[in-house]
Amino acid sequence: MIEELISLKKNGYHIYGTQVTHGKDLRSLEKNKKFAIIMGNEGNGMSEEAKELCDEFIYIKMNDSCESLNVGVATSIILYEFSE
Repeated sequence: MIEELISLKKNGYHIYGTQVTHGKDLRSLEKNKKFAIIMGNEGNGMSEEAKELCDEFIYIKMNDSCESLNVGVATSIILYEFSE
């Protein structure tokens, strides 16, 4: 996977990683036309190698009473936001 990310970066893609803390609210981003999104696994997040290749970190702002989102649901929301 790391080789593929490096290739995308060389071809002008902006790499977004998901991160619950220290990320930008998904709704307030200026979205790039060429992008890739790295979704971390539900228990452990992204690998350190993948994090180092990210240009920016994003998160989905949620109601405080919600603990977390399933990675499939989170991916759907992010792709919807990027499609606008």
